[in-house]
Amino acid sequence: ERLVAKKGNQKIHHFAHMNHADCAQAYESALHLGVKRVLEKERRLLFPATYKMSLFGEKTIVKEQTLLEIERLLIEKRVGQIIPDILIQIHHSWCFIEIFVTHKVDSVKLAKIEKMNIAALEIDFSHIDREVNDEVIRRILLEREDLKSWLYNAKIKQIEKLDRDKTIQDI
Repeated sequence: ERLVAKKGNQKIHHFAHMNHADCAQAYESALHLGVKRVLEKERRLLFPATYKMSLFGEKTIVKEQTLLEIERLLIEKRVGQIIPDILIQIHHSWCFIEIFVTHKVDSVKLAKIEKMNIAALEIDFSHIDREVNDEVIRRILLEREDLKSWLYNAKIKQIEKLDRDKTIQDI
């Protein structure tokens, strides 16, 4: 739809549809574009710590949070049956980056990710102020571990399987 610039005294300057059409996904789309723009500029991302779970439910840290350089970055590139928000390559390994604004990754997409055996990270922007700017996004991507969670980590799954097999053999 065609847009018109709005410059008022009560609200921040913004654009609106000329025909007053509701644009519920505008914020989410703009935030996705902002995250992609900042990642393309920075070419690095803080990954959260990784933990393994024992057969008895004990949680042990495997790797501390790590700031890693991004070698390649692809935006909404189809991989098999899914289109991740962002696909990055680090040290010859690929990782899906999913941006959570209004909808978390559902179980169907997660099952497809697991079947592909590709790491996937979700970054939570659901509680971020709507007046977010690139600097806020940059701090989230490079400094905030608490807003990131592993959806799937192939290396951790492999370690957990080896640990389970060893534990069962020891019993």
